[in-house]
Amino acid sequence: MSSNAPFFSVVIPTYNRANMISGAIQSVLEQTFKNFELIIIDDGSTDQTADVIAGFRDERIKYNYQQNTERSQARNNGIKIASGRYICFLDSDDQYCSNHLQVFYEYVTQHHFPVALLFSNPIVIHQNVEKKDVYPSPEKDDVLSYILHHSIIPDRVCIHRSIFDKYLFNPAVHIGEDTILWAQITTEFPLLHLNAYTIKYQVHDDNSVNLKNNVYRDRLNGLLELFEQQAIKKKLKRKLKNEIISVCYYGIARHHQLKRNFLSMCVNALLSILYNVNNPQTKAKLYMIYAYFR
Repeated sequence: MSSNAPFFSVVIPTYNRANMISGAIQSVLEQTFKNFELIIIDDGSTDQTADVIAGFRDERIKYNYQQNTERSQARNNGIKIASGRYICFLDSDDQYCSNHLQVFYEYVTQHHFPVALLFSNPIVIHQNVEKKDVYPSPEKDDVLSYILHHSIIPDRVCIHRSIFDKYLFNPAVHIGEDTILWAQITTEFPLLHLNAYTIKYQVHDDNSVNLKNNVYRDRLNGLLELFEQQAIKKKLKRKLKNEIISVCYYGIARHHQLKRNFLSMCVNALLSILYNVNNPQTKAKLYMIYAYFR
């Protein structure tokens, strides 16, 4: 890394978000910490995304267009051209608070530039209402469980550049790719929580994790592949594995309930129960099945 390199590289993958990306870009440009580059990877947009980006006149913005290969590959391509000491991510429908990079900068300089995965807290916005939930910090001996039980969206993270020499997003995984990568990274590097609210996460109908898209099926497939990796196997307890698989099957059941595919709903609800009988949601799952046959 040259002496003139930015401290942070911010990578925004985008696809047909001409109506939203301006807010994301502006939120980066308005950071109180100014030493960054903004890398935008346009994953084959067919709308006016490129025109919107061209309207921003700032030498720190680097725009790259690629054929559509989904966001994992888009982020990887952004990482490959990034020159910052730490790399951050932002989805094109979300925004940074103005202190986002400053908070991370102050922490890493005070803690001697850790080679680690750091993450902050989100402000969740739904129907124009902002909400700050309480986010616990991970326990040192229970990091894998924390990652599998808590959603750490890419907006929240800041990762030392050198970690990506070994770990990248899996291009074959389109949902849960972040969870999988964080789990892999933390088999070797620390997970550090900054208890500060520095991003704004927008909940809307076009979120890729919307239940209507059967996201839990893709998540389950990716996690099952993760669970077979030796570094994960050494840390993954059977109880935790079954809990996470049960959650995925319940999510699949809820998707089929939404789509009124009631037989598939019942099958997946039953699988969810079998993987984790002693769960507070078991009664709700049983009622889901009972209501179908009633």
